Amino acid sequence: MEFIKLKSYEIKFIIEIDNSFIHTFLDYLYVEKGYSTDNNYLQFLNTFFILCEIKDYIKQNPAELIMPKPKKK
Repeated sequence: MEFIKLKSYEIKFIIEIDNSFIHTFLDYLYVEKGYSTDNNYLQFLNTFFILCEIKDYIKQNPAELIMPKPKKK
């Protein structure tokens, strides 16, 4: 919720979340919060949206085409 308030998004329904929103959220976690676990968040979001597809809450998973960031060597 902090991210939505900080960025002044007006999201009220799950169908309003799109690929662009997820990219912005993951960038926020990585750049502004300094979290290196953004791939974990992406995996969670992907799993959550798969469930939403199965339950017919959404027609398409907005996280499915987002590639995880490569691991640092």
